[in-house]
Amino acid sequence: MNDPYPIWDDLRERCPVAHTERYGGGWFPTPHEMVTSIANDTDTSRAGMVVVTHNQVPAELHSRARRRRANPSRRTPPFHSIARRVILPAFAPGPVNALEPQIRALCNKHLD
Repeated sequence: MNDPYPIWDDLRERCPVAHTERYGGGWFPTPHEMVTSIANDTDTSRAGMVVVTHNQVPAELHSRARRRRANPSRRTPPFHSIARRVILPAFAPGPVNALEPQIRALCNKHLD
């Protein structure tokens, strides 16, 4: 589909919480305000894996994904805060900039 925006606009107007039977069924909010509210409501919702795709997810991958834990930085408090405190320093400008020579060398090797 080249232009999904008219479909999303229609869903937001007619059906703020849409339902599908595809891929095992699911509900999803369509207005930005609702998505934001749900994403920030850690008391009643929890972070998980979300996949939007045009392709059918193979059953083996779907069941494996359900067993897998969510990305630590997207988990709900208090785990979220602990995970961010542990993980984020590795992605600060200093450590990332220190990797630049190695990354450039690797990229040049593969480009050659």
